[in-house]
Amino acid sequence: MNQSNSEPTFLINLRLRSAYLKNQRFYRWRTLPLIGRLFPQSIYGNNGLSIFFLILGLMRALFTTLIKPALYLFILYTAACAVSDGGFIADNPVEAGVIDASMVNAPAGLSAAAVFLHMLVCLTFVGGVLNNGFLITSEETGYAVLLLHMDPRKYAVSEMLIKCTEVCSGTLLTFLWMRLIAGVSLINALLFPVVIFEVKLLCAAGELKVNDMYKADPKKRVTAQAWYIFAVFMFGIVTALLSIRFADYIHIRFVLPLGTIPVAALVLIIPTVLAYLYLNSYKDYYTLYKQILSNESGDNVQTAEVTGASEVLSSKALKEDIEKYGIGHTSSNKNGLAYFNEIFVRRHMSLLTKPAMRVSVVALVMGVLACILVCVNQDIARGASNLIRDSIMVFPFLMYFINKGESITRAMFVNCDSSMLHLRFYRQPATVLKLFVMRLKTVILINMIPTAIISLSLACISILSGMTSREAVYAFAAIIFMGIFFSIHYLGMYYLLQPYTIGIDTLSKPYSIVRMVVYLVIYESMNAEVSLSMAAPVIVIFTVIYTAVISVLIWKFAPKTFRLRTGQ
Repeated sequence: MNQSNSEPTFLINLRLRSAYLKNQRFYRWRTLPLIGRLFPQSIYGNNGLSIFFLILGLMRALFTTLIKPALYLFILYTAACAVSDGGFIADNPVEAGVIDASMVNAPAGLSAAAVFLHMLVCLTFVGGVLNNGFLITSEETGYAVLLLHMDPRKYAVSEMLIKCTEVCSGTLLTFLWMRLIAGVSLINALLFPVVIFEVKLLCAAGELKVNDMYKADPKKRVTAQAWYIFAVFMFGIVTALLSIRFADYIHIRFVLPLGTIPVAALVLIIPTVLAYLYLNSYKDYYTLYKQILSNESGDNVQTAEVTGASEVLSSKALKEDIEKYGIGHTSSNKNGLAYFNEIFVRRHMSLLTKPAMRVSVVALVMGVLACILVCVNQDIARGASNLIRDSIMVFPFLMYFINKGESITRAMFVNCDSSMLHLRFYRQPATVLKLFVMRLKTVILINMIPTAIISLSLACISILSGMTSREAVYAFAAIIFMGIFFSIHYLGMYYLLQPYTIGIDTLSKPYSIVRMVVYLVIYESMNAEVSLSMAAPVIVIFTVIYTAVISVLIWKFAPKTFRLRTGQ
């Protein structure tokens, strides 16, 4: 791409993103059953259509920019109210953020605003490493850097600035509204987005430094990056938990002073400038992007464009896989589809299990912390037992987000089905159902890693909080079958709706609608007042029935629905 000196990369990046999103929306609208006929290929270049999609894009961007920080701040403020000394509603919320400084580090008398700001500052570092918008690759990145030959350095910096601006602007607007409820002073509301921007730049510079130090050894680079993220993550979590009183005899409660945000915004100016200069002067972005896109090829549709069915079935490719992954007849007695599925799973084991392993680590840490809190604080123990007994239907909402069935099915399509679906035998009813059963076992086993940790943690919390062993078994079974249900659901929807396309990283509208309906049902179920003894058997029975229904639907319809989708 010939970049003109008169047009900054920042604007070129915005134009590319706008064109990319327009193509996605145009395709999605064309795939709708009835409305799609109103969007023939011939009207693609129409100016009115471009304006229409631009307005839709702006509305969606505004909604997502506001809703994410709003939900985050609301949940965090609710948690702060729950652990503060003033309860959920302060007597004077405007003055709650202006308490006497001598009370700030005292073991009692902490307002919700003080705890809220403390948690917010500490968790900002967690967000800095987990969501800094730096080196996040997508199909758009491949187009910009590898195909259009944009300056990788300018692209990386401009992309991060765009994402940071979105997050900070949404946080600012939400904070200005929430300060009326949370009692946060105006200066804190105005300067906190500045702190977010500074922390994200600093964490991005740290991430780039780690990548640069170990770029010669990919394995060490991944390990070092994981330790870097883990260290900052634990720092943020542990310091945030200091605002909670663990027990009356453990006086370790600490909350940052209310003037921390203005001081932090001022102190971080010079480090932020140095971080920006480092990001802007790094010379090897192109190599770094190539490594990331190559390592994450299972998460990018470029693999589907490069890999053909002939390569998948060639004896040479099979021989290389047998030698590399030890799937010879000496180590496997499988044949046919079972042998084919085993090759795929072993070849892409890291890609399939990585998201689940990340969730498992977080679940294990949180489970251990929860068990400790239950042991040292009787009030927390009573609250935990009441939550498990009377509000077990909150957990389907948690399992909905934890389950990695969608990412697994996407990896299956990109690295296997996008090529194999060209072959007629692969779409036969018997083949489809057999492979579905094999893959279902794989998906369930992968999702069982975090699910088992959560269910065991919940069972331990049940016993430690004084619940009966039967109730602990009910809690364990409920979580296990929730994990099984979502595994079956995502794989079943993949076979029945097949939402992915060749060369376009998008989801079909029917799949998106089903996903939204499931989300709304699960969200509304949180309000259901169902006891643990009633919910657990219902969840088990429903999962069994749902499995049978999905299997029948796949036998009857998957040979027609499990196919390649194009823009036509």
